[in-house]
Amino acid sequence: MLFIFSKSTGDDRHRRFSFLVLDLLQTLTLPSLSFSVPLSLSNDQQQQTPGAPTAAAAAKTPGPAPPSGASLSTAGGQRKLVPIQALNPYQSGWTVRAKVSSKGQLRTAGAAATQVLSAELVDAHGTAIEATFWREAAALADASLEVGAVYLFSRGRVKPANKAFSGVRNDYCLDFGQGALFELAPDQGDAAGMSSRLAYVPIDRLSAHVGKKAPVDVLGLALDVAPLGSVKRKSDETELARRDVTLLDASGKTVTLTLWGKHAEEEGAALEQAKNGGGGGAPSGAGTPCCPPVLSVSHCRVGDYGGVSLSALGRSVVAVDPADSPQADALRLWWDEEGKDCAPTAAGEAALAAAGKAPGAGG
Repeated sequence: MLFIFSKSTGDDRHRRFSFLVLDLLQTLTLPSLSFSVPLSLSNDQQQQTPGAPTAAAAAKTPGPAPPSGASLSTAGGQRKLVPIQALNPYQSGWTVRAKVSSKGQLRTAGAAATQVLSAELVDAHGTAIEATFWREAAALADASLEVGAVYLFSRGRVKPANKAFSGVRNDYCLDFGQGALFELAPDQGDAAGMSSRLAYVPIDRLSAHVGKKAPVDVLGLALDVAPLGSVKRKSDETELARRDVTLLDASGKTVTLTLWGKHAEEEGAALEQAKNGGGGGAPSGAGTPCCPPVLSVSHCRVGDYGGVSLSALGRSVVAVDPADSPQADALRLWWDEEGKDCAPTAAGEAALAAAGKAPGAGG
């Protein structure tokens, strides 16, 4: 059953709700749950809050994901799907079908202690956008949206993104306030494949991104993999695993990337094993067994330690020797033909020289 709640225009102490009850389509793979703001969830409804698909739901054969521009019939009504890349501030009546790839903490802002929550959404085309939920919508999004699940988002506002504060590569962002609507998408079959398109930044151009909030994607050969170490968090005095990796790409420049937590332990161990094994596995095309493993990392923060440095984030996607990657194959080819004989230099040397600092110094 679907419950849609509407709030009266009177005093908050005197609310009236109208209930519209609709029969759910029997053919849906997952329960279609629709949330309209403002809304107060009952205990029973909170137990039905959508999360990752259950084992029973995953066992069913998912239907094909609806194409962009198609009209999708859901328990919430007929929806016209719009790809994220086609959104602009002059549109209305749009619905975006997207996966919640990351979700921040519910926080308060301003003197009025307004509730705010930010999330990163990505659609089937690999386009990401930042969504900000305000007031009642923030509390509802915090309670109902689950990372990794696909939802239908509508009744929001598209506005230009503030690049100084946004960590998502998109010229626009989404705002959801009173009247916002988001519901679990009927089909979750393509959720695993929905991820941001990677836009690798060459190592010799990383200096232009130092100090900027927007993260970068990087692809390089792991020339050196440091042993696993740890640092103590200042907040709670717990130990956090870390590992440094020296990357080289076809620009002939190197940069130090720091992996943290599970990335340092898991992908870092895979890198270490690949290095000890004499390379990044079986060669692909022009690749050779002595070629260092290729590392792909999304959402890296660019710092100024050593002139230029990289740090993986919690939402980074780290892949050792990524499969079906033309860029990785091209990098292996470069190593085979030129890279193995080159004399690499650190990308941060020029920045340090300009600042009059010694190598290894930071900002």
